[in-house]
Amino acid sequence: MKSVGRDIANTLAADPLTIRLQIIGVDGDNSIDNARVRELIAEHVDTGAMTACFYPQGVPHSMFSRYDHPGEDMYWLDDFNAAAVAFITAGKPFPAVAAPDAPAAECTLDTAPAVMES
Repeated sequence: MKSVGRDIANTLAADPLTIRLQIIGVDGDNSIDNARVRELIAEHVDTGAMTACFYPQGVPHSMFSRYDHPGEDMYWLDDFNAAAVAFITAGKPFPAVAAPDAPAAECTLDTAPAVMES
């Protein structure tokens, strides 16, 4: 994965983006170094083509895999799917707490997990 990341960074350095790209991740992810993702975005912020937002820590790294989360209420999927369609069809960035042109922000969710009362 590090090799793939280096190849992508080298490709972007040689040929900057001419299309909009938004990176979607999970804040506090223990599988991916979000600090490095933010650095990559900052390197390309001048183009205005690259932004990112990170879902809160309550959303797992494998956020689309029902296999990894059997029986779990994957409450974020509807919001994600709607935001993905809006990005693909209209270039609208994912809803985020900060301005859409910010290098990285927190993705917003219209719904939240149920809170268990003790």
